[in-house]
Order: sequence, then C-alpha cells, then structure tokens
Amino acid sequence: MRTSHQRRSAIARRLVEQGSVVVGELAAEFGVSRETIRNDLEALEKVGVAQRTHGGAVHTQQGMELPWFQRDTLNADVKLAIAKAVVDLIQSASTIVLDSGSTTHLVAKLLSLREEITVITPSMSVVSALSRSPGIAVIVPGGELRQITQGLVGPWAAERLRQVDADVAVLGANSIAHVAGPATTNLQETAVKQAMLTAARRTVLAVDSSKALTRSTYIFAEWRAFDAVVTDNGLPPEVAHVIEQHTELILTDQPSTPSLGHA
Repeated sequence: MRTSHQRRSAIARRLVEQGSVVVGELAAEFGVSRETIRNDLEALEKVGVAQRTHGGAVHTQQGMELPWFQRDTLNADVKLAIAKAVVDLIQSASTIVLDSGSTTHLVAKLLSLREEITVITPSMSVVSALSRSPGIAVIVPGGELRQITQGLVGPWAAERLRQVDADVAVLGANSIAHVAGPATTNLQETAVKQAMLTAARRTVLAVDSSKALTRSTYIFAEWRAFDAVVTDNGLPPEVAHVIEQHTELILTDQPSTPSLGHA
C-alpha cells in the first residue's frame, strides 16, 4: 500500500493531467476508504492544487499563493537542500541577484556566512536575513512592496535591475508545470523576474518539485533562459524530461510533497 505522501502525489498529478478526480474511483484504485481520499483532497485543496466538489475534486488553474512567512516553514528540509546546492554554485567575491521567495530566503541565510559577496535583491526577507552579515553588501532596487511575498515590484524595481551586471541571478517560481517555462501568479512579479534574468551572466532557477503539481498564470521565461534548474528528486519524470531538453537539471536527494505548499 502506498504512503499518504505517495498517494497524494499521485492524486495531484492526476488532477493536473485529467482536470478532475472521483472519490469512489480513487478509493478503489488505492485500496483505501472514501474518508481517506476525502482527507487527501482536503490537504491538496489547502495548498491550491484541488477544489473539492460533490463526490470528487477538480484541478485549480492557479495555486493559492501563501504569505511568505507561511511558505518559509513549508517543505523546509527540501528547500534547504536545494538552497545548499545553489550556494555550491556561487563563488566567492561574486555579485548575486536574489529573487523573493522562501527558497531564495534560505539561500540568503547560507550566504550570510560568506565574505566579499554583494547581493542585489527586491526581497525584504532576504534583506532581513543578511542585515547582520558584515561580509555581505546588500543593495535594494526600490519599488512598491508586495506584502504577500515581501518583494518589491513595479517599473521602478524592474528598471533598476535591468541596469545591473551581476555574476549570478537566483530566481524562484510558483509553477514549473508548463512546457514553455516557469510561471508566477502575479503580473508585476513577472516583470521583475524578467529584469533579473537580464541582470546576470549566469541564471539559476531554485524551486521544489511540488511546483510541478500546480499551474500559475504568467510564464516569465523559457527554460533555455536558465543555465541550471535546481530542484529535488520528487520531480515528475515528464517534467524533468522537458527541462533537460533545454538546460542543466540538478536534483537533490530529498523529494518534496504536494501537501507542502508554494515556493
């Protein structure tokens, strides 16, 4: 019998692929009670993968965006492993552009131990993580604060980032389910992310595999825009295949779970 993690992952993938599921059919397929399946659907609904209906659930077109302080505690071990892999790609005496997000926040915490690093970021949580690091110079581009992500957005932020020439840009995403590329839930975030991609000579996407189980509205880049995508080994094979056709895919050992939210 599958574990609850394996079952929920399979149900989430079914929702993405087929658009809907039926409680009775899932209970028979997995050999569990209808109540167990209802609990699974409730867990998936809480993170925006599913919307429950009478007798089943449908896939939501856009995952629920959680406040940054909630995302920071979700899937923490997986995100930490991803952050460590990202930091291994960053050399000393580098200038780094760091996106808003819970995984990039962990990247900042790990970088706080480094010296001779310059971090340019629209993320107030990243600024906070680095505020007492004497070896780190922190530069903020300005803009309008988007409270739910604690990130600065708008034309002011995007324009300042386009004037940057950094070594590495590390970005996050709300979804990696699209064949065309990673996506986000907010149009203003899209413009800032696109500016970050032009601001560095090397670009990295840091995102846990649960983002393959939900879709977001705005695709902000093609996969080939990244020099590497760093995620965990819970990534569905079909998504991994798409990414590997365009860029380097780096997998950490610990798989994400679909019930643990958005980056």
